Amino acid sequence: MKILDVGCGDGGFLELQDNRLRVNSWLMENGGEDSYGVDINPIYVEGAKSKIANGTRFLVADGRQLPFPNAFFDVIHNSGSLHHMKDYDVAIEEFARVGKRGSILLLSESVDNNLIFATLRRLIGSWRGDPIGSYFRSEDILKFLEEFYYLVKIEYYWRSLISDGIVELGIKEPQISYIWCHMISKVLKFLCLDEMFCSHLVVKAIKK
Repeated sequence: MKILDVGCGDGGFLELQDNRLRVNSWLMENGGEDSYGVDINPIYVEGAKSKIANGTRFLVADGRQLPFPNAFFDVIHNSGSLHHMKDYDVAIEEFARVGKRGSILLLSESVDNNLIFATLRRLIGSWRGDPIGSYFRSEDILKFLEEFYYLVKIEYYWRSLISDGIVELGIKEPQISYIWCHMISKVLKFLCLDEMFCSHLVVKAIKK
């Protein structure tokens, strides 16, 4: 099974697990000999290479011009890189091009549904040092995804300003922060307010 992580970053956080130093990253958990990680920033790619040694191959590449043939991957993962692109729709088209029919897309993105977060993101203009290139609401990206994918799971996720502030400073987010954000997200979902107040969108989709 061929796997692609677009916008892999520098490989994630190093942390101590079971008395061993490990990387907390999606590719660390899911990558292997048939997996690829790509990022447009060569410094991030070198960082990922130094941390993850499970057979994953890392390349410097733009998510809007992926160096892979058509219908090549079984799973494509993307977390938080689309909003750094001015024409994020081109990247989604590329995901669809390199994914096989029936392949899985796992997507997590920052969205502008929450007015407070939307305003702050525009004022700051960057995330962890990388400029924000696109601002979109959840319905914008879902509508475009539906041209290429069947949407099988959609989750609207709330984040606290403190939690995102911790991550923005490059500090590993404490577990209590995850629990707090998860609890608030569940409450908002129960009240049918999750879409209105979410700042992050999580999608699982199947290529048509």
